[in-house]
Amino acid sequence: MFDFLASTAGEDDCEACSMLENEQANSVTIAQESYFAHVNWAKLKPSVDRVMLMNLLDWVIEGYLRNTPSGRSTQDNISEGLLYLNMVREIVYRDEYLL
Repeated sequence: MFDFLASTAGEDDCEACSMLENEQANSVTIAQESYFAHVNWAKLKPSVDRVMLMNLLDWVIEGYLRNTPSGRSTQDNISEGLLYLNMVREIVYRDEYLL
């Protein structure tokens, strides 16, 4: 949506573009705070960057949803999706929290 709004502002209207960029940055920050509100960061490796992890999860989920064949059952999709998320879990969790 940001790209559409930015395209409607004239090239000379830097103030409008700046306001839109600030709004987008604020909404991303709010989204990140809500995503992370209930995360127990002690379970994750110290090297895990919160924003990078959120991006990775977004991309994995979005990519999976875009490439999931139609006609499969919801349960099959969930089961396969959990396999990918468990792979990410093994990468970011401390060893003592992996079962």
